[in-house]
Amino acid sequence: MKYKLQTLILTFNLLWTQNMFDGYSVSTSDNVDAIYLNPAGLGIDRQISTVFFPSMSNEKSSFSIKTANRYKNFGFSTHYNEKDKFFNPTDFHLAFGSKVFNNTYAGFSWNKNKIYAFGLLYRPNNFISSGLKIGKYNNKEKKLSIRHGIAIRPYKGQNFITIGLDTEYNEYNENNNSPDYQLLPFLNINLLQGFNFSINSVSDFRKINFEDFYINMSINFDQFGFFTKSNNNKKNNGFGFYRTKSKLRSVNTKINDIINKNSQTWIRMNMEGMFIEEPVKKQGFSFNINIPFFNSGFNGPVIQLRKWIEKLDALTNDDKIDGIIIDWNYVIAGFSKRQEIYNALKRFKNSGKKIIIYSTYGLTNLDFYLASLANQIYMHEDAAIDLKGFNVERTFYKGLFDTLGIVPEFVAITPYKSAGDSYTRKDFSPEVKENTGRLYESIYNQFIEGISNSKNWDINKTKSIIDNGPYFNDAMIEQGLITGYLYPDEFEDYVNKLNNEKIIFKNWDDFNVNQNYQYSWIEKRKPKIAIIYAVGAIMPGESYGNRLGSTTMGDVTIRNAIKDAREDESIDAIVLRIDSPGGSGSASDLIWREIFKTTDEDTTNIKPIIASMSDVAASGGYYIACQADTIVAYPGTITGSIGVIGGRINLSGFMEKIGISYDRMVFGENAAWLSGSKLWTDNERGRFEKLITEFYGKFLNKVVSGRNNYELDSLKLDSVAGGRVWTGEDAILHNLVDELGGLYDAIGIAKKIVGFSSKDEVEIVEFPKDEGFNIFKTVTALNTNKEISYTFNEHQELLNLLEIIDSDEILYYMPYKFEFK
Repeated sequence: MKYKLQTLILTFNLLWTQNMFDGYSVSTSDNVDAIYLNPAGLGIDRQISTVFFPSMSNEKSSFSIKTANRYKNFGFSTHYNEKDKFFNPTDFHLAFGSKVFNNTYAGFSWNKNKIYAFGLLYRPNNFISSGLKIGKYNNKEKKLSIRHGIAIRPYKGQNFITIGLDTEYNEYNENNNSPDYQLLPFLNINLLQGFNFSINSVSDFRKINFEDFYINMSINFDQFGFFTKSNNNKKNNGFGFYRTKSKLRSVNTKINDIINKNSQTWIRMNMEGMFIEEPVKKQGFSFNINIPFFNSGFNGPVIQLRKWIEKLDALTNDDKIDGIIIDWNYVIAGFSKRQEIYNALKRFKNSGKKIIIYSTYGLTNLDFYLASLANQIYMHEDAAIDLKGFNVERTFYKGLFDTLGIVPEFVAITPYKSAGDSYTRKDFSPEVKENTGRLYESIYNQFIEGISNSKNWDINKTKSIIDNGPYFNDAMIEQGLITGYLYPDEFEDYVNKLNNEKIIFKNWDDFNVNQNYQYSWIEKRKPKIAIIYAVGAIMPGESYGNRLGSTTMGDVTIRNAIKDAREDESIDAIVLRIDSPGGSGSASDLIWREIFKTTDEDTTNIKPIIASMSDVAASGGYYIACQADTIVAYPGTITGSIGVIGGRINLSGFMEKIGISYDRMVFGENAAWLSGSKLWTDNERGRFEKLITEFYGKFLNKVVSGRNNYELDSLKLDSVAGGRVWTGEDAILHNLVDELGGLYDAIGIAKKIVGFSSKDEVEIVEFPKDEGFNIFKTVTALNTNKEISYTFNEHQELLNLLEIIDSDEILYYMPYKFEFK
C-alpha cells in the first residue's frame, strides 16, 4: 500500500480505541459509532459525545459531512452531501441501547432509508468482545443483512492492542443483485498515551484487496480530539473532531509535563455566594419583590455544596495543582455547611498546597473562620475583620400582640419546646437560657477551635483576640490576622510577579470534575447511592422552592423520592440529607412511614438509609431521621428538639378592636373547639394538652424504636428530649447521633454497608428529580444577609409557622431561631 506521507502527518484522533464515527466492528462499537454500526453499544455508559466528520469521496468527487451526537443511551446522526438541504439530509439515524443482563447489551436503530437494525453485544471479560447486528431494509423485497464480529485484547485484557474480525452477509448490495459476503479484519494500537492508530479492511470473501484498507489515526486532548480516515482509493477520506463529557487519556498531559516541568499550576477562584444542599435550579423568572420588614430577593451566585466540595477535593488530589488564590467576597451558609467547607480547605492545605486570599471588603465573623486557613491574607487599608464572637438574639412579639389584642394560644410538652415563645413571652425563659447557653457554647467552642487550629494558636490566645475584636487598621497585622495591605491593583501586580516566577494560573470555572473514560470492556461495578435532599420546613403536599433551594419540604415530594429510590433496583443505598427545623407533625409522620418501609417493611426492596444532617435537623427534621440505619451529623449541627407543640394565634380580640364581630350557631358539643373567633375554654385547652402528650409519647417511641440502642429507652430519652436542642457534638453523647461527619462521611458509611471500600468510586443519583421551571411553584427568595441566619429569615420563619398552624396542626417544630450578630 502506498499511502502518502502527508496523509499520515495530517492524521489526528479518532476516539478511545476505535473510529468515533466510521467504526470498524460490531464488537467494539460502544461510542458514537454505535448509532449506526451496533446500537447495542449505546447501552454502555459513555455519557455525552459529539462528532463532526467532513469527508471526500474520490468516486463522485463530492464532499460530505457527517455528524453524530450521543446523550447517555440515545443517539442520532446525520449525513449531508454537497447538494442536500438542511432539513433534508441524505441520511440520518436514530438509535437506542440498554443493558439487559450483566455484560450483555441490546439496541435498536432506524434510518431515513427505512433500514431497521437490532444489535447485541456480549463482553464476558476484558479479553474478548462479541457483537451481532441484524438489519432489515423495509421495502417490497424485505432484504436482510447480518454482521457478526469478535474482538480480542491479547495483552492482559488492556486496550493497548485490539485485533478482530467481522463477517457480513448483505442482501441489498448496491453494485449487483447477488448477496455480498465480506471479511472485515482490523487492528488497533494504543501504545502512546492519547494517540491511536488503527487499520481495517473491507474485503470480499474470495479475495483480499489491499486497496480497500483504511488507516485511522487520532489524538486526544482531555475532552476533545481530532481524527482522520484515509485509504489508497481516497474513498470517504476525511478529517474530523469530537467532544465528550468523559475525560480521556490525553497527549497534552505529557506535553504539559514537558513544557511546564519547572512551573507550578495554581487555581484562581471567586468566593462569593450562597451555599445550598440541592442542585441549583434554573428558573425562567426571578420574583425578587422587596417588601419592607419582609423578605427580599437574593440575586447573588448560588452554589451546590456537594459539587463545590467535590471540585475542591479533585484539586486536592491532583498532583499538578500547587495552590489556590481566592478572591473573597462573602459566603452565605450556616455553621455546619461552613464546617464542611472548612474541612475541604483544610484537606487542600494539608496536602502541601498553598492558599492565598484577597478580600476587597474585609471579612465577617464566620468568614474569618474559613479564611483563617490561608497561608496569606491581603486586603486594603480601609477594610476590617469583624471578629468579635457571637451575639445571639431572638425577636419577641408579645408586646405588639398585647397592643393589638392578639392572643397566641400554644401548648408545648415542656418549656424547652419554645417555638411559640416569640409570641407568648417578652424574653427568654430560664429553661431556654439554660439549654441555649449550652448549645451555643458548644458552637462557639468549635468556632474557636477551628481558628486556633488554622493559625496554630492556643485556645486562650484565640479567645483573647476575639474578645478584643473587631479589628481595623494596623491591629489586623499586629494580631497576625492578615499578611498585609494591598489595594486590588497592587494585589494584581503581586499575582503577576508570581506568574513571572513560572506560576501558571487556571480559572476555577474552567476546571471540570469529569468522570474518566472507562477503557475496559467490563463495566466496573460502582456503588450507586441515592441522595434525597430533605430541605425546608416540613409541610403537607409538594415541596416548594426556587433557585435558592426548597423553602418547604412537602411530604408528597419526599415520600415519592424515597419510594422511587427504594424501588430502583440499581440503587444500593440511600443518603437522606436533612436541612430542616421540622414543621407539620402529620407530614413528618408520613415521611417517617416511607423510611420505615425502606429499612424494615418492604422486604423485597429493603435498603440501608443513612441520615446526613446539615445545618439543622431538629424536631420534625429529627423525627424523619430517627428511623435511619445510621445518623451522621456535623459537630455544629443543631438537632434534637424531640417534642411537640400545637396551637394557634387567636385574632378575635384584634378583630373586635377594629370593629369586626362574630356570631355562631353550634351543632355538636365541640364543633367550635378550634375556632379562631373565640379563646379556648379550660376544657378545650385540657383536651389539647392531652392530645399533645399523646403525640409526644408517639415521638419518643418512634425514636427509641428507630435508634435501636440498648442505652436509650423512653425514660432516658425524655431526659434529653422534651424539646431540648443539641449540637451534633453533644447529641452523640446522648445516643441521638451515631457519627460525626459530613455528607461524604455518610456516603462512605453507605458504601461500607453495601460491601464496598471507601476508595471505590460511587455513582450519585439525586432526588427529588428536577421537574424544571414551574411558575406556580416559584416562591419569593429568602432574605439573607452576610451575617447568616441559622435557618430562615425571622419574618419568613413567622410566616412558615403561621402557615402550618393555620390548619390547626400538631407541630414537630424547632423551638427557636437565632441569628449570629
